[in-house]
Amino acid sequence: MNDNYFHPTPQGQPVGPSAGYCPNCGTAINPQSTFCPNCGQSVATQQPVPYPQPAAYYPPQYAYQQPYQQPQVVMMKSPTNGLGTTGFILALLAILVSWVPGLDVLMWLLGLVFSAIGCFKQPRGLAVAGLVISLLDLIVLILAVGAVGGALAGCASMM
Repeated sequence: MNDNYFHPTPQGQPVGPSAGYCPNCGTAINPQSTFCPNCGQSVATQQPVPYPQPAAYYPPQYAYQQPYQQPQVVMMKSPTNGLGTTGFILALLAILVSWVPGLDVLMWLLGLVFSAIGCFKQPRGLAVAGLVISLLDLIVLILAVGAVGGALAGCASMM
């Protein structure tokens, strides 16, 4: 009996070197055989060819470049001094309406008070300016009252 033969191929069985049969003619063969004894087909088990690995990707090298960064814009809310600003505006309006007797005194007094309170808060710029203008308006007010008083005294002496 020949060593290279096994039993004939049963129906429904796979054919190939791993099953012990010739992939060409289906003859049963010894798993250690390299050729089919019936048709001469090479049945040596082939080593699997390794799947080629893709080459690693290396990005192209360029000259060093500083990373681009957009300037950071930070919007900070600047502190305000509402009372100082109000005192400054009222002091300016008091000078503009100094020819109206009652309104001048009211605006001067409010401008002086708001500016004085605003001097205790930050920022002090407009509060100090309003205080100075209020004091100048006080001088104008005293001169205006003195002028009106002198004119009335002169008219009274003429009578």
